[in-house]
Amino acid sequence: MPWFAPAVELRVLGEHCQLNVAGIGTVHYVSLEKWNVAEFLRSRTAASLNTVRAYEQDINAFIRWSEENGHTDPGCIERKDVSTWVAAMHGEGRPQKTMARRIAGVRQYFRWLVERGAISTDPTAKIQPPKGPEKLARTLPRQVIRKLLDKGPPENALDLRNRVVFELMYGSGLRVAELCALNMADFDRENELLVVEVIKHRDEIGSKDKKFRRLPMTLISRQMLELWINEKSREFDNSYTSGRKNPQAMFVNRRGNRLTSRDLLRIWHGALTAQGLDPLPSHYLRHTFATDLLNGGADVRAVQDLLGHKDIQTTVNYLKVSDEDLVITHRLFHPRGKPVKER
Repeated sequence: MPWFAPAVELRVLGEHCQLNVAGIGTVHYVSLEKWNVAEFLRSRTAASLNTVRAYEQDINAFIRWSEENGHTDPGCIERKDVSTWVAAMHGEGRPQKTMARRIAGVRQYFRWLVERGAISTDPTAKIQPPKGPEKLARTLPRQVIRKLLDKGPPENALDLRNRVVFELMYGSGLRVAELCALNMADFDRENELLVVEVIKHRDEIGSKDKKFRRLPMTLISRQMLELWINEKSREFDNSYTSGRKNPQAMFVNRRGNRLTSRDLLRIWHGALTAQGLDPLPSHYLRHTFATDLLNGGADVRAVQDLLGHKDIQTTVNYLKVSDEDLVITHRLFHPRGKPVKER
């Protein structure tokens, strides 16, 4: 055991366990049976692995708060308790998005308890997160796009890998996780489309079905991807990896493993730094893809399909960015958009 590891004692007390940490004391009680979280998670057969993990994390956080405040099982929870929990998160300065996610997960959990007859009423009914300032989707300035993507032919296989990754995120609107999950077989050469996996279900809890969406590519994206698949991916393997490679993955790191979100963030920040630009989140490429389409007159429902949004309201948020540009254009070019000069 490392010198800094605290001594931990776990004592089972009936249906609960008590965690004692040396130097800290008793942390909290965790119910083993009464909350039935594991059974709830197994019931989420249509949820992605990341969603199930978020459910588990958020519901356990609610249970810890509940037990610390004297509520030992879900039947003890009333609406006022849930409101108090939401107010506590707000007081801690939790981001609006985090609170909304936690409330949604806990709401799903209590609905499930009602459906199976474990409790009679849903204490989360009509509970809403505190309203905060709405954040608009951030996009990349045109000069940043030019500096990163309009640099001439790639210098080598490593440069090509990085460039085609950025081109696909900006040209097809891929999420980081979707790009990292791409396989060589996902390029539909005949139709010049990418077949992107949308939801990967948990094999451990049932359904193995997968959902896909088929995405068009820009001409430069397709040309770079064909060059990568036909030639440069093998050159990358020989020159930059240790020899062992994931044979299915479209993009791998220098260890030969499938590219991860952490790898992509490092590559993205390195590209920005090389151009003398400040670090920015890589998902701004996806935001810019959506906003540029809408600014160009694309139908919002078509953009919804391209982005893979379930709710069109998520896509409409990009229109708010476009509206700002429309206001600026109107003021610049309409005869009465400019201030009237005094005579």
